[in-house]
Amino acid sequence: MREDEQERIAGAPVGKARRRTEHRIHAYALHKKVLLVYVASSRDWKAYCVPVPGINHDEEKHMWKDHGNALDEVEARRFWPSLAESFDEEGLRWRR
Repeated sequence: MREDEQERIAGAPVGKARRRTEHRIHAYALHKKVLLVYVASSRDWKAYCVPVPGINHDEEKHMWKDHGNALDEVEARRFWPSLAESFDEEGLRWRR
């Protein structure tokens, strides 16, 4: 790396850096081709209904980013109440 590039990077404001958020992903199959995917970060959680090919749910659960339809909080809690309760116990909030 050139010296001017190092200075430019070193002088970049810290607040502008984009942080990568790690997500915990929990999936529940409603059908071979439909997953409920619950995504939790360190602060909040959200749930999605995701159409999938139905070949490998472990790999397909990550399709929530591009193909998931967000559930509302009431629906998410009804489908998987024990998971929602564990999120509550961790102090996670529903992501609006």
